[in-house]
Amino acid sequence: MIEIRRVNVEAAAELSALCMKSFAEAYRGVHSELAIKAYCDEQYAIDQVRAHLCDPAVTYRVAYREGQAVGFLMTRDEACSVPLPGGSLELKQVYVRASEFGSGLGQRLLADALHQTSTAGKAWLWLSVSDLNDRAKAFYMKHAFQAVGIGPVFRVGEDRLSSTLMARKVVTEKS
Repeated sequence: MIEIRRVNVEAAAELSALCMKSFAEAYRGVHSELAIKAYCDEQYAIDQVRAHLCDPAVTYRVAYREGQAVGFLMTRDEACSVPLPGGSLELKQVYVRASEFGSGLGQRLLADALHQTSTAGKAWLWLSVSDLNDRAKAFYMKHAFQAVGIGPVFRVGEDRLSSTLMARKVVTEKS
């Protein structure tokens, strides 16, 4: 059984380890081990994760299977650089452990992010996805996201990656 719950700063070490493991598993074979390590050391160090957990605009939710952290999502109350009427929430990160690939956990985490967007009274959920990540782009398109613009350049170690902005309209619970 999967339980998805919000975590706070007390979970920084566990979340840091989960972020590093799931990112490395997702990009093994795409980037060098050195590039993955550099990215994880920069983005997922405990102090960096702790800072995000203390930011009121950021929400981390972790998926647990039998008490073990197996996936997470990070949302940020941030407007998209492409105007989206009705407000928007950014899906900054969503990763699952390799053991969960194909289990439906990614879909459950996405549903959780859509629910967050709706209850926040925002009309759109948006994200940036690497143009090299065909699997993720296909996943988001399958779930009604559409390309809305050119995203930022991602840096993974020395690798520079172009990205696409994608967004999905959400039915809001607040008026």
